[in-house]
Amino acid sequence: TNRVLDLPAGITLVLSPYVDDPQSLTTSARQDSHEVWLKMPLQTSQDSDTGPLTLRIGNSLDENRTRTLRVMARATGYAGIVLT
Repeated sequence: TNRVLDLPAGITLVLSPYVDDPQSLTTSARQDSHEVWLKMPLQTSQDSDTGPLTLRIGNSLDENRTRTLRVMARATGYAGIVLT
């Protein structure tokens, strides 16, 4: 991850919600003039396991809302959410 922050300023970074210490990475990236977005994992058509924060069709609205809020709480100062 330190190598990513060596990129030229102005490059947008998308962070996985599963990365260790996303707040530290977000803060460092913003200090180096990078825009940061958080990745929101979505259920794939192959239904592969993309982790415990994945939004799934079979989940209740409350469960998916809880997962969304958990992803959003991983860091502050990001520009937005990327649905993948």
